[in-house]
Amino acid sequence: MPASQSGFVAWLCRESIYVVVTLAVVLMVTLPGEKVSNAGPEQHGQAEIAEDRQEDGKPKASANNPFNLSAEEIEKLWVTHPLGALALAALGVAMMTAFLAGCGILAWWAIGVFRRAGTDVFSDWPPCRWGLWDVVKTFSLYLFLCQAAAMAWPPGATGPGPGLSELGQTLLLHVPATILICLFMGHLLTVQKRHSFEEAGWIPRSPSVAAGVLGYLAILPLVAGAAAVNTWIFEYLGEPILPHPVATELQTTRSISEAAALLVFACALAPIWEELFFRGLLYPVLRRRLGVTGAIALSATAFAAMHANLSQILPLFILGVLLAYLFERTRSVWSSITAHAVFNTGSMAALLILRFAVG
Repeated sequence: MPASQSGFVAWLCRESIYVVVTLAVVLMVTLPGEKVSNAGPEQHGQAEIAEDRQEDGKPKASANNPFNLSAEEIEKLWVTHPLGALALAALGVAMMTAFLAGCGILAWWAIGVFRRAGTDVFSDWPPCRWGLWDVVKTFSLYLFLCQAAAMAWPPGATGPGPGLSELGQTLLLHVPATILICLFMGHLLTVQKRHSFEEAGWIPRSPSVAAGVLGYLAILPLVAGAAAVNTWIFEYLGEPILPHPVATELQTTRSISEAAALLVFACALAPIWEELFFRGLLYPVLRRRLGVTGAIALSATAFAAMHANLSQILPLFILGVLLAYLFERTRSVWSSITAHAVFNTGSMAALLILRFAVG
């Protein structure tokens, strides 16, 4: 048997379980019937957007545009719910302060780039010992785990967490899959590929958290601008703009336990899993093959596509670009995890304040 064939047979024997899992996921996606659960909750719980006003006459911002309040409605809010109006004003001041701080950080960064014009600002990385197949099998395994959990506890079935919505149940099912896949990625790097966490950029370094917070502030103006452009395009085309289902659920749920689960998933689990996969695992493979620019663009495209929300595709792409650039510059995935977590936490906190203020 030729060496190439014997090598392929040896690889097939070694990776047989992952090949079977990947084929199973492909069949679940392509064959008619129940589709495989998505890598996130984005395809679940796409509820109808609430009415713009409550029956009692109290102003209510829509889930899609929570700041869509007229001057008369804001004036009425100060009379009917002064604490809510004060909270809304404080939120506006906080958002404007963060926005201006982000603009300042972007200006400082642009000056630094201008001064370094003509020099290579991207340093060499240690060799990446994993490849595209390792990325594919990791993602396939995650989808398979989510689908297996969904089959064990289908939507609407009785079980743990009574009273959970479909989205809440989906999030609960994703928790063990998310934890297991993060452990699997660590095993893949350290045991299968004999790669240290420090070489891979998975070890927290002293400036990582600070860089993540500064990165979050720099991300805000650009993502806000991308969201405004995205909104204008969809309004021009007459297409509806769907909010993130987690945001909609957080504004409508009456269950404290479900709200807590939404916050834990959005502010902790999702940023860790997504950054370890898209920046920690996928980005180095793309960087080795396409260079820095191509890797940033393609990993951001995959990140935006995974969320499966066309009406938010542009801000998600810009967010993916900035998180990948932050990982590239700091060489630590914990900086992008921090920026992603703070971004999601800020968004969730704003939604909670809006819900308290305007219902």
